[in-house]
Amino acid sequence: MAIFAKNNAMNLIQTLGNLYLQHANPQYAEQMSRYMKNRFPFFGMQSKQREELNKKFFAENGLPAYHVVKQLAPLLFEMPQREFHYFAILAIVKHKKSWEVNDITLFETLLTTRSWWDSVDYINGSILSEFFVKYPEIMPAVTDAWSMHDNIWLKRSSIIFQLKYRKNTNLDLLTRHIEQNAATKEFFVQKAIGWALREYSKTDPVWVEHFVKTHELKPLSRREALKRIEKTNAPS
Repeated sequence: MAIFAKNNAMNLIQTLGNLYLQHANPQYAEQMSRYMKNRFPFFGMQSKQREELNKKFFAENGLPAYHVVKQLAPLLFEMPQREFHYFAILAIVKHKKSWEVNDITLFETLLTTRSWWDSVDYINGSILSEFFVKYPEIMPAVTDAWSMHDNIWLKRSSIIFQLKYRKNTNLDLLTRHIEQNAATKEFFVQKAIGWALREYSKTDPVWVEHFVKTHELKPLSRREALKRIEKTNAPS
């Protein structure tokens, strides 16, 4: 079964790659690569065009079974072009009803493979935010481990996975993960701290303002955290 799934996955990758290649735009691909600090090559497609091509792929090939997708996703992340990585995440999202608790291992693999803010934030916003609602019993242990991990993208994930939770935000976890990483020199972790606090300020600005006043945060984190509060309080 595993060998069949992998062979099936490779055939799907080839089919997807051929579809993307037919609509590749080298000039736009170069622009996109520069935007991503030349970390990845691109086929070169606007997001709306890529969405249409993905719809075409699913219409012609169907949504692969979840056991195939779980084989497919890491293989897609081994491909050079960034659009393959986005497709891997999309395919997992489409199977959200089939997610199992041990799939966290796969999600962590994708977080730490060819990592950059775009894939990490996509995984957090479209997968982890819903996965931990489905399996809240593993949320503290998993995200606590991420918060203390050497990998900056796991640290970032431990801070931003609750962005959509609003009044259901676990403030003990958020507080702990921010405190554990408040002194970091890593830009993307500092930014995550500010982002998480700014987002929660939509729910409880008083809590956020008090948190910022009572914690020693990096200037970037502090500035980002208070953006919405300061804009709201600014004289008209």
